[in-house]
Amino acid sequence: MVKFELIISYIFHKSSISLRTLGDFILRNTRKKKTIGESKLSVNNLIITRAANEVGVSSRHLPDGFIEHTYNEKICYSRDSDFSFENVLAYKMCGNKHITSIILSENKLPVPNFRAFSRHECESAIDYFLAGNRDVVVKPSSGTSKGVGISIAPNSRSTFLSAFGKALCYSAAVMVEECVEGENYRFTVLNGKVLTVTHRMRPCVVADGLNTIGSLISFKNNAFFDPLVETRQFCPITVDGEVRLLLRKQGLTLKSIPEQGMKIELRRTADASQGGEIMEVTNRCHGDYLEIAARAASLMNTKLSGIDMIIGDVSCPFETGAAYINEVNTSPGLRIVREPGTTGEADTKVGKEILAYAFNIDLKVPDGEGG
Repeated sequence: MVKFELIISYIFHKSSISLRTLGDFILRNTRKKKTIGESKLSVNNLIITRAANEVGVSSRHLPDGFIEHTYNEKICYSRDSDFSFENVLAYKMCGNKHITSIILSENKLPVPNFRAFSRHECESAIDYFLAGNRDVVVKPSSGTSKGVGISIAPNSRSTFLSAFGKALCYSAAVMVEECVEGENYRFTVLNGKVLTVTHRMRPCVVADGLNTIGSLISFKNNAFFDPLVETRQFCPITVDGEVRLLLRKQGLTLKSIPEQGMKIELRRTADASQGGEIMEVTNRCHGDYLEIAARAASLMNTKLSGIDMIIGDVSCPFETGAAYINEVNTSPGLRIVREPGTTGEADTKVGKEILAYAFNIDLKVPDGEGG
């Protein structure tokens, strides 16, 4: 019976993914062409290209978004936020959440309690979920990004089974983790040094006492998601089943008009690709978390990585509150936003640090005087 239910869940989610992919394809090919910012570069490519110009590195654009960077006859390649100096095996290891959690936990770094299950172990996964009597996160064990395939806090056997089938659409194994409370932070680490810490905020709207939640979402999307701006920082908040379900849990619908000042969360995950926002908080971050992030990157043998952590209060020492490493990413975004509620700029701070590492450039030397 469990096998049959899992197959039905898998087919349902796989069909939904296919329809969404088709819809995205149609949207991309029917959207009005850009009239400004004609560059086809991603934001990360744009940032690294501008940074290269600022530090005296020559850049040549190749097909499919690849860039060849040259400095003093040395060459480094990049594409989006991937660079040719990276350890290829580190990419594969960090892409496997199960392996990452094993390595970090065995080395005494804080990770949520976890178990991994293959598609043949669905019944064991259900038993594990039901016996725990706590909230869990169900997610693909490997091969995903941007928060796809993740389900947070399923509250029954049927919703857990649905979450398990959804995760299987992306990976042959499924991770079941303890759901921990706190805010989401991304630590961008390069060669053992934390470059930036960003607060990754969940998609939300703030009520004005006049408009419906649906209208507030539209207003925010229009303000933040402008396809004509090549350095836009955010993606639109898509109203789907997850958004509607979370609203119902808050006693709301898209037609509700909450009282002024009320903050309405629209997703449980904090990802800019799903309508979330980011803000740099490096100067507020306690040194304990910088050390944890740098050690995690070292254990995973990465040169450039984004360490995702869930922390109660990033300004307080580790010993005073809970903190957990959620993931280690080998393709961290290079964007920086220093003021909440803004679209941000294509800040070149991180890009310049990356190129300085790749070519051994001293950033203290004025541009154009280095050798």
